Amino acid sequence: MITGHHPAVTESWPVVARGDSLDRVAESLPAAGAAHLWLLDLTGDPEPDMALLDADERTRSAAAASARGRRRFALRRQALRHLLAAYGGLTAADVAYAVGPWGRPRLAAAPPRPVRFNASHAGDWGLVALTRDRDPGVDLEALVPHDDLDAVARRYFADRERADLAALAPADRLAGFYRAWTRKEALIKAWGEGLSHPLDAFAVSLAAGEPPRLRWLDHGRRPGDGWALAHLDPAPGYVGALALPGAAPAVSGFRLAGPGVRQSSYDQNAI
Repeated sequence: MITGHHPAVTESWPVVARGDSLDRVAESLPAAGAAHLWLLDLTGDPEPDMALLDADERTRSAAAASARGRRRFALRRQALRHLLAAYGGLTAADVAYAVGPWGRPRLAAAPPRPVRFNASHAGDWGLVALTRDRDPGVDLEALVPHDDLDAVARRYFADRERADLAALAPADRLAGFYRAWTRKEALIKAWGEGLSHPLDAFAVSLAAGEPPRLRWLDHGRRPGDGWALAHLDPAPGYVGALALPGAAPAVSGFRLAGPGVRQSSYDQNAI
């Protein structure tokens, strides 16, 4: 179990199989004050169960530009259905979605056990956050070099964030950029407002040695108190963030057994 804003993790997240093992983990999520994170490996040989997906999911999968993209999408949605079924007390086939006014997905009807969720993906990985009592936001990004980080920062970052990014050593600037980006994305997903909330209207911390936090809102007119942020290093070459309203939760991380689970390919060192 991981607690606080930026705690260390000394072992890899355990691999949990679908069925009784997954059900036991899901039942262990308390009614308040905790979050479960699931890392999904979208590689490997098994094919997704397309019959499990609904018509909208099958349409969206078919619209992906490549066979690899279609498969990744289907595997993510299949895994999300299994997780929501276990945590909500449903069957995977009975999971039905609705979308909020700004595009935030939720369950269409209240399940037997309350569950709130958010998901992200990058490359071969997916990430799902689940809670009982508050809406989470989660983001996952690959540390892909960018031709002009300064141009992106000028467009989307607050003045304080641009100054903090410029102050980093050159070797840490790419990671610092993505620390800020994932935290900002996780926050707007937790708020449920999408990009209707300007990214430069609030500021987050981004230095490696500084706890992740929301500094301020509304261009500095409101403090960032009341929001918890956690930094995630889920796999080599990837960075992520979890955002939740209220106090920092107890967070536990798991990997869902399935296609391509790489049991020793990474070491969890922060969440």
